[in-house]
Amino acid sequence: MAKEASTKQRLELALAKLKRDADRDGTRGPSISAVAREVGVSHTLIHTKYPDIADEIRDANGRGPKQLLEKQRTAARNAEDRAKELRAELAALKTQNQGLASDNARLILLVKSLEHRVAVLESTSASLRPSTASRNARF
Repeated sequence: MAKEASTKQRLELALAKLKRDADRDGTRGPSISAVAREVGVSHTLIHTKYPDIADEIRDANGRGPKQLLEKQRTAARNAEDRAKELRAELAALKTQNQGLASDNARLILLVKSLEHRVAVLESTSASLRPSTASRNARF
């Protein structure tokens, strides 16, 4: 039991030292592996026997449960905002599509009407044109 307490104390001292070094250097906090190397134990030991120290290390790195939860909440808010924007864009595009479909239907009717008028004019003009046989007879 004394050895276990000693190991925990050495881990806590190593964590404090590495945190101090990281603050001084302006680098990211220590990793679990760095603390384990400093003390001369495996990182697995920290994960299994000293989860409270592992949590402290994660917190020092900004990767603790609270930080991860906040990142997830931020990501969820961003996704909700983006979904709201996309829904608004979809509604606008549906409205635009309905307008275009209406214009298209109107233009189709106009083309049919004009085609009918052209057909009537062609049939009328054909009856007004002299036949080719009568034109040839004059020359």
